[in-house]
Amino acid sequence: MAWTSRRASPDGGKLQRGAACYSCRRRKRRCDGNLPCSQCSHLNIEDECEYADGGKRAIAHILQENIDDLEHRIHDLEHPHWPRPEHAVPLHQPYHASISRTSSPRPKRAVSEPPKEMIEQLVDSFLAYSSEVGFFMNSSRFRQSALLPFPLGHHSRPSPALLATAYLWGLRLSGQSNLIAQESVFLARALSLTSKGLSDPHPQRVMHTLQAEVLLSYFFFASGRVLEGKYHSAAAISLSLSSSLHLVRSQSRDTSGTLSPAVDDVEEGERIHAWWTVMVMDKCWAVGLCETPSFAHRDSLAMVDAPWPLESDDYGKGYLSPSARYSHTIQKFINNAPTSDTGMTTVAMFAKASILWQRADDVARTWKPGKASRILEC
Repeated sequence: MAWTSRRASPDGGKLQRGAACYSCRRRKRRCDGNLPCSQCSHLNIEDECEYADGGKRAIAHILQENIDDLEHRIHDLEHPHWPRPEHAVPLHQPYHASISRTSSPRPKRAVSEPPKEMIEQLVDSFLAYSSEVGFFMNSSRFRQSALLPFPLGHHSRPSPALLATAYLWGLRLSGQSNLIAQESVFLARALSLTSKGLSDPHPQRVMHTLQAEVLLSYFFFASGRVLEGKYHSAAAISLSLSSSLHLVRSQSRDTSGTLSPAVDDVEEGERIHAWWTVMVMDKCWAVGLCETPSFAHRDSLAMVDAPWPLESDDYGKGYLSPSARYSHTIQKFINNAPTSDTGMTTVAMFAKASILWQRADDVARTWKPGKASRILEC
């Protein structure tokens, strides 16, 4: 490409203010005024080397603004009922833009929620099937706090990450095509907020981020996106262990973790349910994917001191004795050892079934002729 000198000053000094090419101005690089300039040539982007002539804006600048306009238009078409942020820029026909318009940056769109009626619909659609997708929070308490008339991020409401994943599931479970069509937008928001969940100042950020990770894992597994499901499952397992949820009510181990003491029996029940939900997810998907679960070694089973879960509503009724302590819960179950914690609730039986199912699957996959003693040992 031929080089043409356009803007260099007669004495070879700096260009006049605003005379650099659009690419150098955007990258804050020193431009020599040639076409293409040395900076664009060095970066191998000669085609992007453009100058504004006679007060006109560079084509790339105009196109970028058109792209911004189209993105705003797409957002409004996908969310016709969502409230427009206070500082949103009005939409217009992108190809009728005046070339004399200033190039000041557009304000970013504020993080918003669906309207109140839609929130209630999504929450109720989600809660109707929440126990089947790994929801371990107290449903009544969650619904009440989710519908409070406070902005997103208010500490009286669930964390933004948890709300976003609940809305995502509510969208899918609603059965309404006009809502399901927005799934990709809701998924992107849920992923973004969950990735920042632990840095959120919300007082329940650990438990709510853990719940969001579990819900995302089930969502991806249900969508056939196994790799992403495994990623969020691993994140949930790691977070539950670092929070010492497997040691809730431990008889002899240090239960200090990243969590402050539970404020009441309901919150403690959520933590107990959280641990067993993660355990069930790990066992069941290991069988479904023909893989080894994260909690496969005997030592990992021996370290579980949490009690078997009660029904969610039972914790508020005081069914869990304040002085009760537990140890080797799974190991005692596997070895049929006597224990005062029989674990006969529906959720406890589900946890036991998942443990036995995974062990039976392991025996079936590793069995070889002549290894009957190994089966009896298991």
